[in-house]
Amino acid sequence: MPSHPIAPKPAALAALLILALAPAARAQAQDRPPLLPTRDVEVDYTTTANGHDNRLHMLFSAKGQHLRVEAAGQSSYVLIDGHAKRMNIVMDRQRSVMAMPFDPDHLTGFLLSESAHYTRGATATVAGLTCTTWTVDTQQGKGTACVTDDGVILRARAAGQSPTGESGTGVMEATAVHYGPQPESVFALPAGYKVMGLTDLPHRAP
Repeated sequence: MPSHPIAPKPAALAALLILALAPAARAQAQDRPPLLPTRDVEVDYTTTANGHDNRLHMLFSAKGQHLRVEAAGQSSYVLIDGHAKRMNIVMDRQRSVMAMPFDPDHLTGFLLSESAHYTRGATATVAGLTCTTWTVDTQQGKGTACVTDDGVILRARAAGQSPTGESGTGVMEATAVHYGPQPESVFALPAGYKVMGLTDLPHRAP
């Protein structure tokens, strides 16, 4: 049997795969929500992913299409550069960064992908803001997302399967939303950290 890389699995990444981002595209022919926030925003979420509860803090820069996701109690966090299509898992304890390509259409349970089919539903109020509920159908699974008119996901439910056969379910709900400029520094890689790719990870037999 071939060996498999031992990849870090921070809670922030697990939740991110279920609910957080969208590719750098805008609605065209079909009726669908904005696939990215249209202005800088900071959101707190409660999440449940495969039976595990967590709290997430998300920061998004609309101009640079940069996103940062932090999980409560974790020493690692996720940075995504939408323009460069790169994802970095920053591990403070190890003073290292795991760099990899960012492909939303191939992440487990990813809701707001460009290739998904969307069906408009009712409006709702979450965290004091109005959002529209959309049924989302992708090759990886189905779910719902309640999205504001300016592209912020306030509530989401997803269930699906990745191309490797891994199944996942998840729910998230915003508890606080704050609009305002996000400094570029929060999306920058820490100075002095070792940057690794997937090929740099140790291996083990299954």
